[in-house]
Amino acid sequence: MKYLVAGMMLVLVALSADAQIYKWLDANGKVHFGSMPPTTANAESLDLSTATTSSSPAATIPAINRDEAQKAYLESAAAERKKREAEREHQRVVEQQTRRTCGVLSGMRKDLEDKKALYRYNDQGEKVFLNDVESKAFHQQVNEEYDKNCH
Repeated sequence: MKYLVAGMMLVLVALSADAQIYKWLDANGKVHFGSMPPTTANAESLDLSTATTSSSPAATIPAINRDEAQKAYLESAAAERKKREAEREHQRVVEQQTRRTCGVLSGMRKDLEDKKALYRYNDQGEKVFLNDVESKAFHQQVNEEYDKNCH
């Protein structure tokens, strides 16, 4: 029984090796392949014993090199993705800091418009009120920073 199955397998392998494949174009110019030639078009018989599976340059590269090339490509793509994600995160942080800074500057501008008395703390931790010249310079500095960062 084992010999019968083995013999049948050999016959099937031999028959499949001799199987004929046909190639033809349909009326729309589309290429078709099949084991039976069509009756409506001229078919070309292909010799599969000498045919290569692909005419692309990649087909001539050994499988190990293709695997290495694919691995290198995937690693490169992952590195690019990681770089883009880091750039997006950096941009998000910068935008968040800018919103905070603009909020503070906006509040300072409102305080300056309301003519609140401006002061700073000296080395002893005491309030020292700004005179008119210092207040005007500070007001100008706040407006310049706001214009530079928030518009």
